[in-house]
Amino acid sequence: MLTIYKKQLQKTWLFWIVPILLLVAMALLVVFIWPDYAPILAEFDIIFADNPLFASLLGETNMGSFEGFISVEMFVVSDFVFMILILLFGTLVIAREADSGTLDVILSYPVPRWKFLLEKLLAIITLSLTFPILIWGVSTVGAAIIIETNPEALTEFNSEAFLLALLGKWLVYMVFTCITILCSVIFMDTTKTLGSAGLIVGGSWILERFGGLIRTVSEEIADIMQGVSLFHYLDGATVMNALIKGEEYPLNELVLVLIIGFAALLLALGLFQKREFTYI
Repeated sequence: MLTIYKKQLQKTWLFWIVPILLLVAMALLVVFIWPDYAPILAEFDIIFADNPLFASLLGETNMGSFEGFISVEMFVVSDFVFMILILLFGTLVIAREADSGTLDVILSYPVPRWKFLLEKLLAIITLSLTFPILIWGVSTVGAAIIIETNPEALTEFNSEAFLLALLGKWLVYMVFTCITILCSVIFMDTTKTLGSAGLIVGGSWILERFGGLIRTVSEEIADIMQGVSLFHYLDGATVMNALIKGEEYPLNELVLVLIIGFAALLLALGLFQKREFTYI
């Protein structure tokens, strides 16, 4: 049972854990420098409130809050880290196997193709889940320590809002992973997969940031650019800021992201199951 899933975990766990642990170390640093930065961050919000460059890079957030400060510092960096991980492991799932000539051996196993692909994806999902879980855990513990030792710097921490923001960000990363796997199944070539998936993932990030940058010039163009960018939905900093203000969680964005993810996954599974491999 789940033999491929277990093998994938054994083969790739270290490559996932190292960058995620670096993000965890960064989260700890951000948490414990908060007391020193807290007095000036409220002024920082005022200074950059109408700065389009600031908004385009960091999203709609509130740097004056503990949760907002963590989300800004973490999510900008995690975007770059996960874009690399998504492209690397999404490509390795199929395209790398085809390039190395081992796919024909793998497909000779008494396992349905769709199950082979799905178990590989489940391994990626399992390993990547350490990102929201560990970041939330160390941030919650760190906040509790600050509240206990330095209540003047921090009186409360909305850990539930931070967890929801983290999970939303993680979900978007996993949808991009499904899209990359779909590209891998379509092209069966590492170079073509990296090129096409990189264009989708990197282009989506650029559209989101550039759209925010030109929002003060043209709201309509900005809406179009950001509307077609997957990074625009369930944005961690924006979700965090909304929840801190007492606004509702963007369920419409959640549904849209899930639909895109399941569509990409089902299409990848279906194509891989029915595709003819002439070299076998």
